[in-house]
Amino acid sequence: MRNFSLALVTLIALLSAASAKKIWGLCPGVDSNIKNKEYNVTKMMGIWYEYLVTNDYKEGHEYDCASWLMLQENKTDAEFTIINNRLNSATNDTKISHYMMDCSPTQVYTNTAVCYFQPYAPKNYLEHYTSHKTRSFRIIYTDYYSHLIASVCQSYGLFYYQDYIVLTRDKNPSKFHRKMMKETLAKYALTGKDFDKGNVGQCWGEDMWNV
Repeated sequence: MRNFSLALVTLIALLSAASAKKIWGLCPGVDSNIKNKEYNVTKMMGIWYEYLVTNDYKEGHEYDCASWLMLQENKTDAEFTIINNRLNSATNDTKISHYMMDCSPTQVYTNTAVCYFQPYAPKNYLEHYTSHKTRSFRIIYTDYYSHLIASVCQSYGLFYYQDYIVLTRDKNPSKFHRKMMKETLAKYALTGKDFDKGNVGQCWGEDMWNV
């Protein structure tokens, strides 16, 4: 009984830590430009940079630049590896992690492109079902070659935590693509003040074609 009580207290503490963005209900669907059955996982492979993330996405992790390297072993695989590189330019501290993302077709009813991933390795079962719980990665928009906008959500049954992320192929996306991002995010009542902007150009140099 004592162990159960301790686990319950720990569970409440872990869930309360992110209460600022707690929303009651289930993770919402998104209006995606790519339907689940049309989603081309292979075209997603390669390097992406974190251009914008909503303020709570970092969850206290101190970094100002991040890249996502997506690696698929076989072209038919819906599950692939992500190598995530985060750099704090002020301290020159780099943290590299790797995890799996699964984009198998599952959304029979919503019929949108959605993947699942667990960016932080849980140390125990409690973390597995609380702070380090699997997240959904619902793609709102991507053309595969310039940028990707996604809703990242953790569901706990009665409530959920939701963030938004914008990944780009270029460290400094073009004015045209920035305009597209702004228009898409506006549909979800999101503006620049809702995001932290990555400084990948300053951290890792300009795009080669722009040098």
